Order: sequence, then C-alpha cells, then structure tokens
Amino acid sequence: ESAVVHATYTSAVAATGMTVTSGATDVVAKGLAIKGANTAAIAAALQPTNVKDKTVTFTSSNPAVAAVDYTAGDTTKLKATVTGKSAGTAIITVTSGDGKVTEKFTVTVKTVDPTKVSISPDSGKIKVGQYIDFTAAVVNGSDKAFNQDVTWSVDAGGESIVSVNGGKV
Repeated sequence: ESAVVHATYTSAVAATGMTVTSGATDVVAKGLAIKGANTAAIAAALQPTNVKDKTVTFTSSNPAVAAVDYTAGDTTKLKATVTGKSAGTAIITVTSGDGKVTEKFTVTVKTVDPTKVSISPDSGKIKVGQYIDFTAAVVNGSDKAFNQDVTWSVDAGGESIVSVNGGKV
C-alpha cells in the first residue's frame, strides 16, 4: 500500500502597517488634545488583518503629562485610554507585538481652570448611626481639573452630632 501525504506550510505574517485612531480621528496625522484630567480612548488596527501577533504596546514619553494604559476588559490588547495628568505634551508610541511597526503621535494636555465643585448626591437624609457617601468633582463644565482635592466640612446648625471623614457624612 502507498499513501500520499500533503503538507502545507503557512509562514508567520508580520505586521506591515498600523492605524491609530481616537473615534474617527487619525491621531498619528492630527495628534490628540485632552483638557485637564479627562481621558481619550485610542485604538490600534494592524495591517494585514491576518498578522500573527495581533497585539500592540502603548507607551508615553511623559507619563506625568499623559498616562496611557490598556483599556480595562480589552483582551485584544489593541485599545488604550490616555489620561491627562498635567499641562504639557507627551509622545505616545504604539508598537506592534512583533516589533515590526511603530507609530507615534503627540498628546497635548491643557489646563482646566475649575469653576465649581460638583457633589453627588446633592442632598440626603440619614438616621442616627447611618452614613451617606458623597463624591466631589472639581470641574469646568464637563472637563475635570487636575487637582481633585477638596476639603469636606458640615454645617450641622450648631450641633456636634455630624462628622465628616473624606466624603462620608
């Protein structure tokens, strides 16, 4: 008896290109602007689509200005979140998992001058022994300021039965 054996060989496909976007914007071409401590989602797409290593790494040249981390829950390792940390510029570098392709773009982080402190919830009723957790955000419109430190106090109408511990009343 004789048998015919067929073997096929598929070579590993290396990355040859990459696009990096925030929404519909090509950030490699246009850069990225962030106001204050806000965030921006970015995503990488490798070419060709059948590349063997489908992951990328994201790094920031200046994490004190703009930090970049993989998006929570993204198992593809193609999405990241850029967070403004202080005013200035940083270069975000995106490198294909096989190291063959690298793209870079500039992030400009601008200062947000706070105009108010937003507290949530804005009021509440409690019974003796209970508490309410309040959160505060230092903002200008929808933009978060870098410094989110607040000092909590309570006006209890002269009574000393209310205490504050952080945002817990």
